[in-house]
Amino acid sequence: MDYAAGPADARGIVAARRRALLLALAYLVIASLWIGLSDQALALLNLPIETERAIAAVKGQFFVLATATAAYMLLMQHLKRLHVSEERYRRLVEGSPDMVYSISKSRGGLYFSPRAEALTGYTPGQLLEDPRFWVTRVHPEDRKRLQVALEHGFQGSPVDTEFRFQRADGAWRWLRARSVSVLESGEEMIIEGVASDVTDRRNAEDELQNHKRHLEDLVEERTGQLQRANEDLKRTTEAKSRFFAHMSHELRTPLNSIIGFSGVLLMPGDDPLSPERTRQVEVINRSGKLLLHLVNSLLDLSKLEAHANVVVPEEFDAVGVVEECVAGSMHVATERGLTLRANVPEEPVRMLSDRHMVVQVLLNLLSNALKFTESGTVEVSLAQYDDTVSFVVRDTGPGIPSEHLEGIFDEFWQVTDYPAMRKQGTGLGLAISRQLTGLLGGALTVESTPGTGSTFTLALPASVVPTSEGPEEGDRDS
Repeated sequence: MDYAAGPADARGIVAARRRALLLALAYLVIASLWIGLSDQALALLNLPIETERAIAAVKGQFFVLATATAAYMLLMQHLKRLHVSEERYRRLVEGSPDMVYSISKSRGGLYFSPRAEALTGYTPGQLLEDPRFWVTRVHPEDRKRLQVALEHGFQGSPVDTEFRFQRADGAWRWLRARSVSVLESGEEMIIEGVASDVTDRRNAEDELQNHKRHLEDLVEERTGQLQRANEDLKRTTEAKSRFFAHMSHELRTPLNSIIGFSGVLLMPGDDPLSPERTRQVEVINRSGKLLLHLVNSLLDLSKLEAHANVVVPEEFDAVGVVEECVAGSMHVATERGLTLRANVPEEPVRMLSDRHMVVQVLLNLLSNALKFTESGTVEVSLAQYDDTVSFVVRDTGPGIPSEHLEGIFDEFWQVTDYPAMRKQGTGLGLAISRQLTGLLGGALTVESTPGTGSTFTLALPASVVPTSEGPEEGDRDS
């Protein structure tokens, strides 16, 4: 197979032709001068006519010989350059890791480079023995696609396709064929290109695709498991919430009776109790209140988990709320020997929010501060910044280690590795407070320094939007 020269070789051939042409012209000029000068010399010699004719014949033969010599030199220069070009491209083709091929639509395979044996197991001679032989080795599933690609190539379009080819040893290999179309002798379109073995890449792609499908199956299976688990958990949570809500209401009535009657027994009267019985009744009263607080906390938690809490805004004065909560907690501060004070503006701070929820959160914060503060002060301050009302509860208690600052808002979570904070409680107050704060569109944050105290900040919008449903009957009075 002949190979066209590259741009550099084409320029070299043109230069060689130019040099050969100039040399041939030089020969012709010298020959013409010699003939012209010889004619003048013969005229001066006055030779016989037969002699002049013989000399003229010799001159003609010399001219023809000079012309043939010039043409021969031109041809030899061209052939030399062409041989060098072909030798260079032969080495490139034979040294290429890909197989070079040439295909005709009417004659089949025209050329296969020596690399064909490494790729296909067949020598170029075996592939060329039957021009259609190589087509029979293409995988039946790929044959139609390859034929379509070749048809496009014979119409002048570039070809870039991949197909499976059965080697002489029976193994199937993936080959990638890339080619261009060349019009030969102005008549037939020839496809010339290279073919490379891409089996390793195709196997890697197939393995990656299989792995991807496997991962997708695992993800789908795991997603199904999680969805089922989530549905089971949802049903369990709803059942738990219903149980807590039902039991809490059932427990409240007897607890309120116990607290009420024990309170009556502790009241001074005509028939006072003995000191021992008074102490026992006080224990009953305190235990009943503690149990009622636990029941109320469980009820609040169950309502939050069941999304039964609704925001019912009403207009109120935040100053009055702070003073009310401080007054309601003053007896606890007095019993523990603590100073409890409110720092509020003189002017009213108007809010449109759920007053019941605000009071509940603020009382939870005050209860925690009074419970963990052994000595010193608990202060509640109030301020308004644009559309935000900020309630701040600051104490001089033991403080909270930094690694526990976020954990304290989790349900049933208590600090157990910090002796100063080992107190009795359910671990629900702050969890409920943060969830209620979220319902009100606000934020509940904490800053604390061990040994100095803690500061809880309840930041609420001055105005909230009500939810669509109203509260259940009796819930506000729990």
